[in-house]
Amino acid sequence: MQRSTASRTIVLRETRAGMWVDVADPPRSSRARGWWRTTSRMKGRIWFAGNPWPEGHRLKALDLMGRVDPEKGLFLDVELVTEDYSAERDPDDDEDASDWQAPIVWNNYHRCTISSVNWDDETGLLVATERRKLEKKAFLGGVKWVDLAKHQGDSRALHVYLLGHDSVRSGDLRLKRKGTRYEVTWTGRLALTYAGDSVFRHRFSAKAAGVVFTGFELPEGASRDDADTYAARFAKPGVLAPKKAGGLWRLVPR
Repeated sequence: MQRSTASRTIVLRETRAGMWVDVADPPRSSRARGWWRTTSRMKGRIWFAGNPWPEGHRLKALDLMGRVDPEKGLFLDVELVTEDYSAERDPDDDEDASDWQAPIVWNNYHRCTISSVNWDDETGLLVATERRKLEKKAFLGGVKWVDLAKHQGDSRALHVYLLGHDSVRSGDLRLKRKGTRYEVTWTGRLALTYAGDSVFRHRFSAKAAGVVFTGFELPEGASRDDADTYAARFAKPGVLAPKKAGGLWRLVPR
């Protein structure tokens, strides 16, 4: 079955349950397994400016996990997953609407995933280096976490499944500590590359509370001395502290 629009042809297959689903529905990679375990208290929403749901969409998951790259610095991995687009409201379709404004197009792709771990071809956000060390106010909402990496060719920090496998750029990502968890605000831009449009003309914004951040995980086999070295190399004094959990050392916010 196909549904043609001005910019794309959507190819559908029928499941045994009689539902039509997009053949490009994203797979789950082994790297992403277990990421949703920490989100039971997380509540949040995401808005895609100008789409059929001005009230936004409820988040199913928003997980953050850091890792230490001894050569490059501190990376932040992100996994954001929405509920189905029409989970809270199913708008009437307008045959004259653009793909971005047509509920039938959005519903064909079910939900959104923005991730640096789901497809194994993203780097995550490089948030600190020897020259740009992590500051304490980064955990107090006072500094935006930006990607310091210079991406070339097919290199990218994040992948998005939105209206197919599209493209995303992170803009302003902020963490604010609330007890043992964090409030997260995040904005960025989107390009509908699945439909052949490489211009980042669309915007998203997300807010969530109760988000877990467990720190920056060191490579397997790293020692306490290594942890102290990386904390001094990539963060300002007093920002990160070594902690061992599950047999691995991490750098956690003080």
